[in-house]
Amino acid sequence: MKTETRGYKPHLVRDILGLSKERFRYWRNKLDPKPHRSYFTYSDILAYRIMKTLIEDKREPVEFLSRFDWSELFKFLTVTSTQDLRIMVVALHVESNSMTIHSLEDIANNKSNKVIFVYFEELIEEQFSAFVQLGSPHNIVPITQTLKA
Repeated sequence: MKTETRGYKPHLVRDILGLSKERFRYWRNKLDPKPHRSYFTYSDILAYRIMKTLIEDKREPVEFLSRFDWSELFKFLTVTSTQDLRIMVVALHVESNSMTIHSLEDIANNKSNKVIFVYFEELIEEQFSAFVQLGSPHNIVPITQTLKA
């Protein structure tokens, strides 16, 4: 079955995330592995929602977060279903400056205080609500046609 991948213009992404133009530009330059992209996919916006949680809720400075490789997270979110993401977390390992993604079961035995966790389930709900409120804007562009098995 063919499905259409949709892209969202940067100003629409800012609205979805509730970010100012300046803040969004700064995050793009410091954290986004492709800072000059002209559109964003649903999974790209979820990655930005994770950034927003780390910066605003967990009070992690952008300079600290820029030490991590965000490209793997962007790739992972692209290829993983929303249902699978609901039971996962992203972990930032402070000592090694590495970012990993785990199921909730895998982190149950983590005893380190030097790991920052962000749980996906609540962020996915926020993302869904933001898209429902958005409605069907005219700034969504078709990107590619892909085959889903």
